[in-house]
Amino acid sequence: MGDAINRAFDSIKSFHGTSQDNSRDWCDRAEIIFDAFNVNDADRLSRIGIKLEDAAFDWYRDNQRPYGTWMVFRQTFERAFPPPERTQNPHLLAEQINQRKQGSDESVHDYYYALDK
Repeated sequence: MGDAINRAFDSIKSFHGTSQDNSRDWCDRAEIIFDAFNVNDADRLSRIGIKLEDAAFDWYRDNQRPYGTWMVFRQTFERAFPPPERTQNPHLLAEQINQRKQGSDESVHDYYYALDK
């Protein structure tokens, strides 16, 4: 089991806490990996700090507490590093969608997921 946990954590990119980082996407990806490797909440919580760098690590070091569950950690983490909210201004979002054009060398898959970011 230890090897599976190590492989899971090796598969997760580090989170730095910059404005370019998206905490929701990072947590979603981490959860997919954790689920694939059957990593329980206790192992997630005891090791997640190794995937945090820079501002995110500083926050983690200052906010270590017994979170109890991954979901509680995730909610606290996303409050500390809020993901960008596209839908705060629905008019702006509609304008961005209306102006978005699929590139000549862009697959439908890439076009669709670019709209979802």
